[in-house]
This record gives sequence, C-alpha cells and structure tokens, in this order.
Amino acid sequence: ATPVLNRATDMVVDPKTNRLYISDGYTNRHVLIVDADTGKYIGSIGAYGNNPVDDAAAAAAGPFAADYVKGNRKPTFFRNPVHCVKISHDGKLYVCDRGNNRIQVFNALDPNLGQPCTNPAGEAGRCGFLAETFISEKTNTSIPGTAVSVNFSTDPAQSCLYVGDNSNMTIYILSRASLQELGRLGRSGTQLGQFHWLHNVSTDSRGNIYTAEVDTAKRIQKFTRSGALGCSGTGHATVGGVAP
Repeated sequence: ATPVLNRATDMVVDPKTNRLYISDGYTNRHVLIVDADTGKYIGSIGAYGNNPVDDAAAAAAGPFAADYVKGNRKPTFFRNPVHCVKISHDGKLYVCDRGNNRIQVFNALDPNLGQPCTNPAGEAGRCGFLAETFISEKTNTSIPGTAVSVNFSTDPAQSCLYVGDNSNMTIYILSRASLQELGRLGRSGTQLGQFHWLHNVSTDSRGNIYTAEVDTAKRIQKFTRSGALGCSGTGHATVGGVAP
C-alpha cells in the first residue's frame, strides 16, 4: 500500500519512467515515489538520498537557524516543509528543502534513488544525490524558510533555474548548470512586481513567469519574457544575501 501522505505540497510525473514524485511536505519530510498509474509504492527520498527519513534527529536539531549557528551546514534530513519537487528534461530532480533554506538535486535515473541507502556525508554520486545549494542561508532567521518553489526556463537546455524565496520575497535566477546566482526578480512589498508571501513560481511555453502569493496578497502576477530565453555567464556562488 502507498504510505499515507501528510500535508503534501507538490507533485510531478516523469514521462520517461511514469514515476510520480510527491514532496511530502508540511508534516512528513521526504519525497515519495509511486507508479503514476497504479499508485504502487516505489521508494522514498530523504536529504542526500538517505532513507528512511530520520524524524527524531530533525526534532532534536531544532530549527535551522539554531542548528546552523552550531556549525551544522549539512543536515542529513529534510526540515518541514519539503515544499516542491520538479524534474528537468535531462532527468534531474529538484527538491525544495524549504526548512533548511536549500534545494537539493538528484538523478532520477539512478536505480539507488529512493531505495534503502545511506549517505551521511552528503556525497555527490551516492544514493542518487547530485548537488545542493543554499538559498539565502545567512539572511533568513524566520520560520517560513526560503526555497519555496523552483521552475525552469523554456529553452531546450532549460538553462535557467528560477527559485522563489518566501522569506526575502524574491526570485533568484540561477544557472542550472552551476547553481550560481545570475540575477533576481522582485522584492518584498505589495505593489506591482513586488511579493508578499511568494508561494509558487511557474513558466509558460513562451518563457513568461507566473507567481502566486498567499496570506493577504491573494494574487497571481505575470512577468513577460523579453530577450533570450536561456541563461549564460558566470554568477555568484552565494545565492541570496551578500555575495562574498
């Protein structure tokens, strides 16, 4: 039977494998993998590909800000909420570990992904884990977290990665290849082009960006794409905050 979901946040189907990935979520702390047609359980992904999810360690560590001050920059578990999951054309799976102010990237074609596996040191290439980047790790000390939503540009390579930040109310434009920050879109506020409780970032076939805001904003906004569809150039390794 499929494990019971608890306040799941996002889902995506991989058309190549017909696997459904569900970020779960506000109460659970993993990405669930099931067959998209039957719902049959396939596996479960924790941080760095670890499985099963360690709820006791997460509870003992406390909130991200306090844990980070202690020097723990690589929590081996997702913190609530695990807020998004998206898959690119080249089979990379992106997970918003909102509670830990980071996104993690996995190889959806790795047979070890979602299966019993341990990766306590967060090694790339182990348990299906590929890479991670912190999203404004030093500027957020509040409960909501930062990495709230991700989406891709519509050029063939999907070279841009758009990451919504729910604490600093902005969208970071990253190079998907390097995960470095190339630019930003929007800032905190209630006027046009500003965000209050940014909650979702999406794109259409023409490269336009759509955003959804919750709390008292209660609106969507459309940002029209002009110029090239893709991303290039060298950015800042620090995403959000002040680059060193």
